Amino acid sequence: MIDVSPGKVKEDIASYLVYTDKYNLLIETGPSSSVKKIYQFMENEGITSNDLDYILVTHIHLDHAGAAGHIVEKNRSIMVYVHPRGFPHLINPSKLWSASKETLGSLARLYGPPISIPRKNLVRVDDEHKLDVGEDTILFIYTPGHSPHHMMILFDEHGYLFSGDAAGIHHVNALIPSTPKPHNPDKAILSLERIMVFHVERVYFTHFGMYEPGMKILHKAREKWSLWRDFFQSFYRRELDVEEAYSELLSLDRDSKIMNQYFKTRGYGEDELKVSVYGFLSYFYWLNNKDISYSR
Repeated sequence: MIDVSPGKVKEDIASYLVYTDKYNLLIETGPSSSVKKIYQFMENEGITSNDLDYILVTHIHLDHAGAAGHIVEKNRSIMVYVHPRGFPHLINPSKLWSASKETLGSLARLYGPPISIPRKNLVRVDDEHKLDVGEDTILFIYTPGHSPHHMMILFDEHGYLFSGDAAGIHHVNALIPSTPKPHNPDKAILSLERIMVFHVERVYFTHFGMYEPGMKILHKAREKWSLWRDFFQSFYRRELDVEEAYSELLSLDRDSKIMNQYFKTRGYGEDELKVSVYGFLSYFYWLNNKDISYSR
């Protein structure tokens, strides 16, 4: 595990370097601003970017795939596996960067802009596509909800699951959904139910670290998303605005309170929970052909 959190912050964003008997793989890259942390880690391991064969990303958000273009720039033989809906945005990341700045504000600038990846270095991944890596087979499983271009990455024989954001954010024994706009909780819940059909021994969170037994935390994620769905449906019916829904969520959900305190002391993205509140609440407005305003 490589800690690729920006600046001096620790244990916020994880990238994973995986060695098999055939290939060297990097799963998630973290943001552009942390690419030097990957290079330093690999140097300590006695390898360079020239030794990497594959980069696998769960989705194209800046904290998961932002550094991919920088790494490929150093080694034009690396193949990057990505969901088809994310594929064009890694070739031309201008819309991704623009949308990230709008959604994340100053946090996007802290992460840094992504750079283009040549088409020849990209692989569109079909649902349940298999990649033979020698001692195991990687299975790519579409898991929309957090984003429409999200997939989980499962080492099928070992039961090692790289969850991206589809199982939420896990930190200090708390778990909450990550739901920036546009978020679809119905698809997110179905995605979790789908992945629970597979054998999962461990879950490797991008935010943050490994958890086992894997099925236990997946069940908790499923329960948490369902709980939030009930909360936010009630907030919508009561016509709460973002600030009111945010305050009410903190009073109802202990994990949200723990994570909000963490976000406030992290040094960046202090309003990350509120961004998720806006994303989740806006889903119910969207269902009813309405919109809800939120100024950062």
